[in-house]
Order: sequence, then structure tokens, then C-alpha cells
Amino acid sequence: MQYIVLLRGINVSGQKKIKMEDLRAMCTNIGCENVKTYIQSGNLVLESSATSTTAIAEEIHQALQTTFGFDIPVMAFKAEAWQTTLDYNPFLEADSTIDIKHLLVTFLDEEPTVENLAKVAAIKSGADQWKLVDNRIYLYCPNGYGRSKLTNTVLEQKLKVRATTRNWRSIHKIHALL
Repeated sequence: MQYIVLLRGINVSGQKKIKMEDLRAMCTNIGCENVKTYIQSGNLVLESSATSTTAIAEEIHQALQTTFGFDIPVMAFKAEAWQTTLDYNPFLEADSTIDIKHLLVTFLDEEPTVENLAKVAAIKSGADQWKLVDNRIYLYCPNGYGRSKLTNTVLEQKLKVRATTRNWRSIHKIHALL
């Protein structure tokens, strides 16, 4: 089965450095095939005999700990789920002329509680907007994500779930690897 796998927090500010060549080799060593990476931030497309996204995420998580000594959050998606992410962006549905360089998606490892969503809603985020769809938060940050208060770390803290964020362009580039 084909999977998209996202690692959180590698190769950021010199922390948890992993060369993509080494990451591909690690995945091949645990039985994955046709392993491809996109940029240096832990985006993988691969084939595995794993029977679920949970199983492949755990397998890669364990291999990362064994191979590199890093406890790195891992999320996996089937190709159909990735397609759903592309097909439904509420900001593009509302305005197809929106500048996509200001669009991002934060993937959550589970749906947050209503109480924790209220904590995010209480953030004074200026022009930034967000919309929850299943276990994804679509973000529109017109002044740039670097200036946003809706960072991955803040969303994880407020929602009490693991998360990883990708910009809209990267989501399309990863999809092209399928």
C-alpha cells in the first residue's frame, strides 16, 4: 500500500539532523519500497505491506529511534486521505483567487476536543484564519506564517494533540510523488 509519511521537527535550526539519503535507506531497511522524499523536512512517499497508517507510523517511529536516536513524531496517510486534503480547502472554496503562498495545513494525530478548540479560537490571531476539517486545520496567514500566532507549537499546546504543518505548495509537491 502507498503511504505519505510526515516527520515533525527534523532538520529545523540544526536540530535532529537526518540526511534524506539516510532516511530513505532506513525505510528501505525496514521493508519499505519505492521510497521518495521531498525537501529536507521529513516528507516521504513510500510503499509498505503495513496494514494501516498507525502501523507504518509506529514502524517508522521505532526505526528513527533505533537508527538515529531521535524520538520524532510520525504521521502517515493513505493516498486517498491526502487527496481529500487537496480537494477540500475551505479557503480556496470561498475564494479561488486567494494567494496560495499563504495557505498551510496542520495535520493533527487526532480530532481535538471542543474545549481545546475554544482555546485556539481565543487566540488573538489578527488577520490569520483557521478552519478545522476532520483532523486537519487549514490555515490562511496573509502576513506570512512566520508572523502568525497559529504556529504548530501553539496549536499542539492548545489542542493537546500532536501536529505537523505543511504549506500548500509542499502538499501539492508531495502529492506529485505518488
